[in-house]
Order: sequence, then C-alpha cells, then structure tokens
Amino acid sequence: RMFDGKNVVWIDMPIFKGAESSYNHSYARDCEVDRIIELIKQFLSNNEGRKLDIGIISFYKGQVNLIDKRLKESFPTSVLENISCNTVDSYQGKEFDIVIISGVRSNSYSTAVKSLGFIHNSPSRINVALSRAKKLLVMVGDVDTYRKNEYFQKFIYYVKKEGFYE
Repeated sequence: RMFDGKNVVWIDMPIFKGAESSYNHSYARDCEVDRIIELIKQFLSNNEGRKLDIGIISFYKGQVNLIDKRLKESFPTSVLENISCNTVDSYQGKEFDIVIISGVRSNSYSTAVKSLGFIHNSPSRINVALSRAKKLLVMVGDVDTYRKNEYFQKFIYYVKKEGFYE
C-alpha cells in the first residue's frame, strides 16, 4: 500500500534537490519530473492489470512539456493512454482517480508574490489543482516555497496532520 493508504500526499522537493529554471518562456524543474516518473512506475507496478486514470497537473506549460517528453521516453503508448498531463487551466471540470501536481516553483525569494508569481494571486487555480482527484492527490513540490501562500500553508498543515508527508 502506497503512502500508508492515505489519500492526500505531499512529496517535499527542497531547493537543494534542484531549483526551478526558465524553460521556453516558462518554468520547469527536472527533479520533480524525475520523481513523477518514479511515482508512475510505482503506481503501475503496485496496480498491475488495473486501469489507472492519472492526471498530472502543473501551473507551468514549460513543466508540462518536459513531463510529456519524459513520459514518452519512459512508457509505452499503451500505458500513456490513461495518463494525461496539462496545465491547471485545461483541467477545469475534469477528474482523475489519481492526480499528481508538479509545483515547479522552488526559490529563496522572501515574499509569496515573488516566490510563486501568478499562482499566489490565483486561489481559483489552486482550488482547481487541489480538487481534481477522486482517490489520491499527490503534490510534488518545495514546501518552503509553497508555505508562503496561505492556501498552500493550510493544505500543507492538513497533509502533515491527516495525510502522508515525505
């Protein structure tokens, strides 16, 4: 059983694992992509024969492009039929059994506005990202960067209390 059977998970990716970087006029973060590929491999091996509906969400198109590229390199087309990766804006109204959110932002700015950019002022986007999962929600991101935002701060508190924090 992954994550002790909990249905909300935060996998902390501190800045020392690799900071955000500019990518095609957007942002991306390689270490999160690596972790997401690992997670999907775990999901597949733990659920052999079961069809898992997985949605991967990022706030940044650069990260979506990087994840898509790595998914195609890592898995056969038959596996990718049930895995969708896109920006939070394109997932309004859609749901998945498993949702993985790639936070991307990881920096040492002191204010939430500088640390998170447009995400900080987008409670509706945060809500969409956090409410697409039917069975399991996994956030892969830098806790120190995201805790500067009040909504993520509450979510982090909830995950540490009721979910699985790694």
